[in-house]
Amino acid sequence: MDERIGLRAADGREIAFRRATLTAHLAGLLAQSEISQRYENTTADSLEITYIFALPVDAVLLGFEVEVGERKLRGEVVPRAQAEVRYEAAIDEGNSAFRLMYLRPGLYGASLGNL
Repeated sequence: MDERIGLRAADGREIAFRRATLTAHLAGLLAQSEISQRYENTTADSLEITYIFALPVDAVLLGFEVEVGERKLRGEVVPRAQAEVRYEAAIDEGNSAFRLMYLRPGLYGASLGNL
């Protein structure tokens, strides 16, 4: 099996992986962890990417943050239709944007545009 992993643009181009860190805190039966992954767009193009990730089915996602250059983008929970309109409007205006979507139990997807 030759399965390639990593972050890719819609056209299949690989996005350069730089590093990953994991921080975890344990308090009795409660575990809180933070995962940070760094990628770099080494192309001259602005990219839109999709990032799919899994969490344990009984996990609670407390936050999602994206750094684009020096800017930190933090999300807020809004209805799906509203999120899609806001995301597309930001992309059309040439701004970087992201949206995080619950896909099914334990599976999430993030769309990131103008990277």
